[in-house]
Amino acid sequence: MDGAEAFIRELDKNPNCMVKHILESIRRIATLAPQCDLLAKQKNIISPLFLSRTVLRSHIMLLDESAKIDFYATPLQAEALPIVCQDVPHIPWP
Repeated sequence: MDGAEAFIRELDKNPNCMVKHILESIRRIATLAPQCDLLAKQKNIISPLFLSRTVLRSHIMLLDESAKIDFYATPLQAEALPIVCQDVPHIPWP
C-alpha cells in the first residue's frame, strides 16, 4: 500500500470528506496521466499531460481550503448531518 492510499484510508476514520475527495482525485489523475500520455502518442494526437499537470497543481492548491471546509463541517457531521460527506463522491482507484 502506498503512502497516499494509507492516508486516504486513515481519513475514512474521520469526517474529512473534502480532503479525502481531493486526495482520491489527485491519486487517480497521477496514476492515469502517464497512461493517457502514452495512448495519445500512440494515436499521434496532442498529449493531455499538460492538462493533467495543471489539474494536479490546482488540486494540490485546494488542499488547505478543503481542510477548512472539513473543519467547519465537523460539528454538523458529528450531529449526523453529513453536509460534505453526502455531497462529494468517492473517486475509485483506477
